[in-house]
Amino acid sequence: MQILETLIKEDDDQLKHAQLEIAKLQHDNDIFNRLAESESSVSSDLEEKIQELMLQIQIIRDKNKSMEILNCQKVDEVKRLTQTVLGLEPVLSGGEGKFHEIDVKVKTKQSQDKPATKHGGR
Repeated sequence: MQILETLIKEDDDQLKHAQLEIAKLQHDNDIFNRLAESESSVSSDLEEKIQELMLQIQIIRDKNKSMEILNCQKVDEVKRLTQTVLGLEPVLSGGEGKFHEIDVKVKTKQSQDKPATKHGGR
């Protein structure tokens, strides 16, 4: 009978040891499942962030293309205005002489009119 009790005790010890191992494995499995869910969530979040960034990159590229077109238009406009100014320079420099001539005539006329006004008033 003692042999049987010894065998039963050994079996009970093995059973308890196996149950502890099963409990540890279940615990490890629970941790693994939580990590897998967390990883899946992080992966999903990363994929969403990547999509958002890709959309922002496309928007920036579109804006950049529009800015390049606008810049080219402005450069062309500046070139046209430069040509216009260069074409008007001779007219303006000739006009300066005319303005000076007119200014001298006006000042001369004013200086001639002033003495007559001062003495003529009394």
